[in-house]
Order: sequence, then structure tokens, then C-alpha cells
Amino acid sequence: MLFGDTSFGNADNFLRIDSNVGRVEAIRGGSASTQTSNGPAGIINMISKTGRTEGGTIGATYGLDFQSSRLDFEYGTPISEGLYYHVGGFMRVGEGPRNIGYQGNKGGQIKANITKEFKNGYVRTYFKYLNDKTVMYMPMPVSLTGTNANPTFGNLPGFDITSDSPHSVNIQNTYSVYDGNPTQNDMRSGNNPVSSAIGAEFSFDLGDDWKVNGKARYSNNSVNGMLLLLLTLVL
Repeated sequence: MLFGDTSFGNADNFLRIDSNVGRVEAIRGGSASTQTSNGPAGIINMISKTGRTEGGTIGATYGLDFQSSRLDFEYGTPISEGLYYHVGGFMRVGEGPRNIGYQGNKGGQIKANITKEFKNGYVRTYFKYLNDKTVMYMPMPVSLTGTNANPTFGNLPGFDITSDSPHSVNIQNTYSVYDGNPTQNDMRSGNNPVSSAIGAEFSFDLGDDWKVNGKARYSNNSVNGMLLLLLTLVL
């Protein structure tokens, strides 16, 4: 994401860490702000595995004191000399760490890439699809007593701020006004980013200290009906 200052459309909505990540790289300090917006302190890049070395993993995660189930998988392998691929993702479902009475965390992601190596470089193409719902625990009612200098926060009668939530299986629809028109939303959808992306890159060493590389990506991102289109081309 080249921007991240949109309400409920911040960049981390469209990122999910899973077993596809092969390594982490960072740009720290002042140069970060020249590479992207909304990142004055630094940029953290999650670099995906490519499948150059054959192997994969599969893992299951279950909540111990709350309802949550998740399955992660990834596998990559060479297909022929200089040609290899990697594919992976996750699926999850669950109520989450607070009592809401329904499966508010639900969805998954799949990513894949394929690479062709040449004597002096490579060409790679990749795609990603993310559709994942997350409970939005807001607003939260809190009891406030005391003074401005010495405030005291506490529970309301029948509501524990450490474990309860205003969400309920009995409250499904919310109504509001958007752009002058009445709108209806399903509260159970929570924060639901949907991201589709496809891209390609190449890099070649031309000799005599000359190199050429390029990257292009098309992304179609939305959060609860808000559409964000992004086309990136770097040469």
C-alpha cells in the first residue's frame, strides 16, 4: 500500500502474516518516508518464500480459553532446471478472545509465486487473495469515576471490560447515513478487508557493472465496501 491514512483502510488491514514469509527486511530512519507514505519511522517488508529449495509445512492452531481454529500450510519446489514455485496460505474461524456469541473471526488467504531463472537474472510472477473478517471491539463502555488528576476506570453492571464485548449474536444489523443516504451493515462482518493482487518482477545483470530490474503490481483492495485501487509500476 502506497497510502494508509484512510479511515478503516490503513495499510495493515491488507496484510496477514503466515507461513509464506521467508525473511523480514526493514528500511529504518529518514529514508523510509521517501519509499511510502504513513511510515516515517521505517518500513518492514515481509519477503515470501520462492520454492527454490523444496519443502513445506502444515500447522494447526487452537484457542485454549476461547474458540479459535486456524490451519496454515505452505509448499514450494523446483519444477525443472531454473523453474520453481511456492504456494501457501491459511484458513481460520472462531469467536475470538472476547465473548460475542458468534464466529466473528473468519476467513483466510492464499498466495503463490513462480520463478524462472536465467544465466544472468530471473523473472517472477505472483498473486495473492485475502478475505478475512475480524471483530471490531468498539466502542467499549467503561465506568469512569474519580477526578481528572486521579481517574478510576471500572466495569459497568453486568459488563466486564476485560472479557465482554458490545457485540451480540442478537444484534446483527446496524444503520447509519453515508453520503446522505441511509445504509445498513451486518455487524457480524466486523472489519472485512478483501485484497486481490497480481504482479511481476525481473532482474538481470548486463555485465560491466550494469543491471536492470523492474516491478509491476495491480491491487484491488476493499474494506467493508470501500474500494481502493492501486497500480504500481517501478523500473
